[in-house]
Amino acid sequence: MKQTVLTRMKSRIVLASLLFGLFFGAGNLIFPVNIGQLSGSNIAQSSFGFILTAVGLASLGVIVCGRSKAIV
Repeated sequence: MKQTVLTRMKSRIVLASLLFGLFFGAGNLIFPVNIGQLSGSNIAQSSFGFILTAVGLASLGVIVCGRSKAIV
């Protein structure tokens, strides 16, 4: 399937906005403050868990989708 320059630009804009929402959505901006309040003295464990799930799993999902040969 041949894509025009305009179609590729639209696809890139959509992809960029989706990735922005994935990494900087409201859950990643509001939830860490709540975790910090609830964790008390266990800040290291809660920070590790949040980074593992919010950053690690999201990055893993992007990598898997990028390496797949699926055409969307």
